[in-house]
Amino acid sequence: MSKFGITPGQIAQIAADWRVGGETLSEERLVPPTGSGTSRLVAACAEFCSAASKATTADAHRLTALGDALARFDALTEESDRASAAALDTASRGGPR
Repeated sequence: MSKFGITPGQIAQIAADWRVGGETLSEERLVPPTGSGTSRLVAACAEFCSAASKATTADAHRLTALGDALARFDALTEESDRASAAALDTASRGGPR
């Protein structure tokens, strides 16, 4: 376990899970009911389906964006850690600053 309580592999898995969740959610489709055009129940269900579809699409985009952002954060952090470790190694050997 890392000092921060989460490993790079766990961060990568969370990012991947968020992306998959976003992709899966984006494939969900609510189909409004069919029926009499004057039925208040049919109209209410159609309105619900429309609102739910908009919310589902927004949540799918949000999950995918969060996965992308976390993956980028992880990559940048790993690169920064490598560069810092190399600089510390060089400095500890009395090398250039």
